[in-house]
Amino acid sequence: MKTCKYCGSSLYFIGELEGSIHFHCNYCELTFNIEETCENKRRKNVVPEDYDTNFYKTTKELLELNTIKLFYLLRECRASWYETLQRINFLTQEESLSSLTQEQIDTYIKPYYEEYEKITKQKFIIENILCEKAGFVPEKITEEFLLTVVDQGRKTVLKPMNIYVKNKSKLFQRKVAKSS
Repeated sequence: MKTCKYCGSSLYFIGELEGSIHFHCNYCELTFNIEETCENKRRKNVVPEDYDTNFYKTTKELLELNTIKLFYLLRECRASWYETLQRINFLTQEESLSSLTQEQIDTYIKPYYEEYEKITKQKFIIENILCEKAGFVPEKITEEFLLTVVDQGRKTVLKPMNIYVKNKSKLFQRKVAKSS
């Protein structure tokens, strides 16, 4: 049975649209293509099996990624940013600059500045998207932090979207007794 990925309600088949089968959730008032649906009130798995380390993506592509992938990309981006900053600091030490011509500076050092600017912008984009999606940007992204996030994601996926009411029959019996 196809169920809504948000509320767990049964979905209604509405037909094929643009080559894809679509379903509708009356409760959420949303339409989903078949890839966005869940089965039997199970949650959609949001924990990726692998992680792309290429943080040079368009803003549009980054907006489509889930939070876990963004945390991994931000860790890679920050590492590259720091490494590039260290290179610039080393190359621009006073004693090494004094012996270089302007042509050498343009050839060897300028590309690092350009790369640094590009990485910094990517870092800002990823951080701001994470701030919108997660509500915060971690100061430090450690392996322990990432493992905790992944573990929480895996635990959440295992919880089905069933509605339970403890002692439901007693609740309804009291209501019937009061109205008599």
